[in-house]
Amino acid sequence: MEFALSECSCLFLVFLLTYLLTYVQAELEEQLNLAKVAEDHAKKAAADASRLAEELRQEQDHSTQTEKARRIAETMAKDLQTRLDEAEAAAMQGGRKIVQKMEQVRPVPSTLT
Repeated sequence: MEFALSECSCLFLVFLLTYLLTYVQAELEEQLNLAKVAEDHAKKAAADASRLAEELRQEQDHSTQTEKARRIAETMAKDLQTRLDEAEAAAMQGGRKIVQKMEQVRPVPSTLT
């Protein structure tokens, strides 16, 4: 009987170890699947981060170009305003000279003034 009990104990241990091995293999497979899912999420996040970094770089380039164009346009506007002011001043001075010459050639009748 002792032998039968011992044989029974060994069979139970074999069964128990087989069950535990199956359980551990299932847990390992589940953990591997979770790790694969996490790795896929990490790859997607890295791709998203890379795409966003590229979009940010493009927006910064566009912003830099826009700011440069704004400064150029502002400089041109100031230059044109200066030239307009100079042209107006020259026209006013030229107009005064013409009026003076006309007054020297022929006096303006007092009824017009």
